[in-house]
Amino acid sequence: MVASLKAGGLDFNMEPKAITSLGLADESYSELVRYWMLRVMVMMGAHKNMLYPQSVRDDDVFVAAGLGWICEKELAGIYDYKEALKGVGDHYESISRNAVRIPTKRPLEKNLSWLAGRLGLSKIEIDILRFVVLADDCEYLETVLNRMGSHSLQTIQRMFALVLDVSIEEVALALRPDSKLSTCGLVTID
Repeated sequence: MVASLKAGGLDFNMEPKAITSLGLADESYSELVRYWMLRVMVMMGAHKNMLYPQSVRDDDVFVAAGLGWICEKELAGIYDYKEALKGVGDHYESISRNAVRIPTKRPLEKNLSWLAGRLGLSKIEIDILRFVVLADDCEYLETVLNRMGSHSLQTIQRMFALVLDVSIEEVALALRPDSKLSTCGLVTID
């Protein structure tokens, strides 16, 4: 969404801008993590626990996701809840139209490949493990996950299915107590 809004002498460029760093150990994953953040916000409704009719919660997450204009408008006293909700959805749709790629030849990918070979992990298990590692590394993604509301096993399975674009059945199998991820202690659901 590219638009400009003038109010009280202030000019708000509503073009989504992302901060340069998400604080990841490997910034080549930034685009993927931003996509995941927005996907959880929109598909799991986490943004509704972050945007309120009168104010914005977790401003830094919106800036990191490329939605800093929402916070700027709040600070200027011209925040509009419905416009903010629509802006989150529009930004997600815009990002979703482009292919978000998993970086290759990165240390994390080499380690995941090594684990897959040693433990016989499936693609879905590797995808879940990648997500968990990057969520642990990125406080913004972790905040979005915490704003999902329910953290039941079914909600977590649904979140993985939506974010990773796989079936909930595949996720349920990968997260079973007797799965390789669980028995090796790589991923635990508390």
